[in-house]
Order: sequence, then C-alpha cells, then structure tokens
Amino acid sequence: MHFSQHVLTQDLYPLGLGYYAAALGHAMTREFHDDHLLIYCVKGRGLLKVGPRRGYLKAGQLVLLPRGLAHNYASDAADPWTI
Repeated sequence: MHFSQHVLTQDLYPLGLGYYAAALGHAMTREFHDDHLLIYCVKGRGLLKVGPRRGYLKAGQLVLLPRGLAHNYASDAADPWTI
C-alpha cells in the first residue's frame, strides 16, 4: 500500500524536498501555497517574514509554515544558510 492511501500516512508523506548548501542569494516569496512547508536550517541563517512578524532562522532551528500562510524568506548575505 502506498503512503498516500494509508489512513495513518495519507496526509503526512513528503511531496518534495530540497537541499540548499551555503545558499547565497536564495529567496522565496509565496502569497499562497497549497502544502505545508518544513524548513530546517543546518548552518548559517536566513530572514523569515510571515505577515507583520519577522525574524532569523538560525542553525539548528526549524520552522513549519502551514498551508495557505503567506510568507517570504531569504538567505543572509553575510552568513548564508544551508537548509
């Protein structure tokens, strides 16, 4: 049985993943997205903005952005993140 069909995992399996090493210039803006996004910062830092709130995502931290939440983020120019 495929993960997408099992009652325990049908909403929990990843649709995609990526790895961005020392990602100088990496940035994303989403007004709307139709899936949940989990970002784990391995090294460096990046700026995250969600509505009026903003802060840095640093090495060892992770953030979960729920479906439909407008956001933008960018790797720090002086200390680019690896996510």
